Amino acid sequence: MELLTNGTGLTAVVFLPLISALILTAIPKSQELLIKGFALVSSIVTFILSTLLLPQFDFSNADKLQLGNKISWIKSINANYEIGIDGISLPLLILSTFITVLAIIYSIEHLPEPKSPKGFLALILVLETGMNGTFVALDLILFFVFFEIVLLPMYFMIGIWGDKTVRTVAGFKNQIETRLYASIKFFVFTLFGSAFMLLGFLGLYYRGNRTFSIPELIELGTNGAFTGTFAMLVFAVLFLGFAVKVPMWPLHTWLPDAHTAAPTVGSVLLAAILLKLGSYGFVRIAIPILPEQAKAWAPAIAILSAIGIIYGSIFFRWSYGFCNVGYSFINTNWYKCCNDWYGRTRSDHRFIIFPIGIHGSHISHSGYGKVRWKYETTSKDWSTVRVYCNGFFRPARTCWILGRVYGITWSI
Repeated sequence: MELLTNGTGLTAVVFLPLISALILTAIPKSQELLIKGFALVSSIVTFILSTLLLPQFDFSNADKLQLGNKISWIKSINANYEIGIDGISLPLLILSTFITVLAIIYSIEHLPEPKSPKGFLALILVLETGMNGTFVALDLILFFVFFEIVLLPMYFMIGIWGDKTVRTVAGFKNQIETRLYASIKFFVFTLFGSAFMLLGFLGLYYRGNRTFSIPELIELGTNGAFTGTFAMLVFAVLFLGFAVKVPMWPLHTWLPDAHTAAPTVGSVLLAAILLKLGSYGFVRIAIPILPEQAKAWAPAIAILSAIGIIYGSIFFRWSYGFCNVGYSFINTNWYKCCNDWYGRTRSDHRFIIFPIGIHGSHISHSGYGKVRWKYETTSKDWSTVRVYCNGFFRPARTCWILGRVYGITWSI
């Protein structure tokens, strides 16, 4: 089992879907059954590999990074292929591989127009590589690459296989298809956030002894290497970058449109996995590297999250269809943000982030991924698509209440 503990297993989980997607493109388009079967087998093998990591993981040291490796990658800037998992990333990695299997199983019989199973399934596999890689990356450049890989597959899934309904959009003279508007909006918003995130990474690199290693930067941040105005500005740009991906109010407007326009599988992958990436970035990078700045920003972010909870609830009631589901996702994401930033005010008026808030957010992330959908068709058209979000609201709200009780009890 040495291959599973020296980083080879994690590498296989990350890159097997990408290799499979490349092989998939070489299969003739006429071999539709072979294309579907190969994509399904590839996703199942990836899921099995991810579950094989469980027996090798030391749960008594879940706070330690394990099963990883570090290899020199871009020597000129000291960027490395550094990977590993801990108690936060392991469940999310397995969730990612499991949801991908379900998505491909569903797509085998229910491909959206214009069909094209080769292109659609290949995009799902490329998307899986980006998702898995984000959860195991321990180098800022590597994290950024995987973080951005998920952008293009989802853009094409929405833009090609999305809703073709024509709509009027403020600021556009002519009517535009919903899929085109939603895909462009998704691309622009996430690219905007990525620019700020990269700017923050570069700031940490130049102030952090020219290293992109996340564990090394965490150690430097814990020892007070990042302070003053510099640290506040870096945290601000990181916040913007990750907040777009969560998404947090008022940077959330791309999500209802994306859910409305995306095909069913795209909407499921977006809700179950992609919306985790922003919160994961906060927990993996922003909070541990800049802990003092996280405490200082906590009240403001908690207020934004509370506004988002109310805002998402109101629009959930007023909207309809998948847009309604989109606002329910937004509402739940803000509950998780409250968990991420939950704290209490001490006698010296300093805001403290509780570990239980982070744990509660992590539990709600796992519950958030439990998505099952039911479809009903009449003739060749969709008549009803209902999405059941089992475990979406209850884990988030339960953990929020648990955090509150914990704070009250501790203060007594």
